[in-house]
Amino acid sequence: MPIVFDNKAIQYQYMPDYLIEDKTNHRYLTNPELPIKEVGIKTLKTELILDGGNIVKCNGTVIMTDKVFTENINLTAEDFEKKFPQIKKLIVIPRDPHSEEVYGHADGMVRFISENHLLINSQYPVDFKNKLHKHLTDLGFTCTELEVNKDTTQAWGYINFLHLDGLIIQPSIDKVNDAYVTEQLEVLYPNTKVELCEAKALTKKGGVFNCVSWEL
Repeated sequence: MPIVFDNKAIQYQYMPDYLIEDKTNHRYLTNPELPIKEVGIKTLKTELILDGGNIVKCNGTVIMTDKVFTENINLTAEDFEKKFPQIKKLIVIPRDPHSEEVYGHADGMVRFISENHLLINSQYPVDFKNKLHKHLTDLGFTCTELEVNKDTTQAWGYINFLHLDGLIIQPSIDKVNDAYVTEQLEVLYPNTKVELCEAKALTKKGGVFNCVSWEL
């Protein structure tokens, strides 16, 4: 579905390499025109290949991983900003280093607490984590890690919560971690209610609540 900037819906090309390169995955290539028509919105088209999950934004600041440059040859950060003049600040981070994370999504790595305060996934090797934190702090961000009580198999999914006005729908993944994560979110997002929702089935598909939702 389109990415919304300043009430303008930008329709990108949804042709990600993880679906294109494997013919058995072609059935997951969806045509957005039908739901867009049903919702009744007008879109601005771009030829860029993108993933909605690779755009994490707050006001005019956008964070995305460098995967966008592997799927759009010869594209530079400056080119991207020219195509999206609504972006005031574009931050590019290295993609998740785990080999099984084929999507290159930013929304499984960082989330905004406020415009200058970021929540960072804790499920990375120490050297990668240190570089990511340094990169973001050098850019002026305060970084807070979303910690887990125990590094379970799907613990990476906790940061992919759905953040609505006054409500966070937190993935319920492991009993050993659920309450521990809830306590952190309640402190980091004051005046926001945190509700748990079963998410194990979604984590097996590689994404959780932010991945399966669309911001309008």
